[in-house]
Amino acid sequence: MSEVDRLIVELNGPRSAELLRRSGMLHSELRYGTIKDIFDFGLHEYLSSFLERIYELGDLVNTTYFWSVDE
Repeated sequence: MSEVDRLIVELNGPRSAELLRRSGMLHSELRYGTIKDIFDFGLHEYLSSFLERIYELGDLVNTTYFWSVDE
């Protein structure tokens, strides 16, 4: 995730603040979260939530860098 954060900063565009914020949140959760946190939340629920946020991050990359907001 730190490489993703680095690339977002390097490609910094006018609409990249939200992308950087969400990427940073995911990065910090992965970096500082514990296995206990995951099992307390529930492994299946955690993985489902994680995948959903990854997909949202991918969509945000597309709307930030590839798609016009006017479409």
